[in-house]
Amino acid sequence: MRDTELYRYLLGLEELWTVSRVDLDVRGQRTRLSSTDFIS
Repeated sequence: MRDTELYRYLLGLEELWTVSRVDLDVRGQRTRLSSTDFIS
């Protein structure tokens, strides 16, 4: 499982949402996520 898929699952994002990027700062104890929605 990729980190983007893992965070999508952990956040409970629905099918139309995706996590496009995960930046993990271990030293600063922060995680920054970028998400995208797809509207058809």
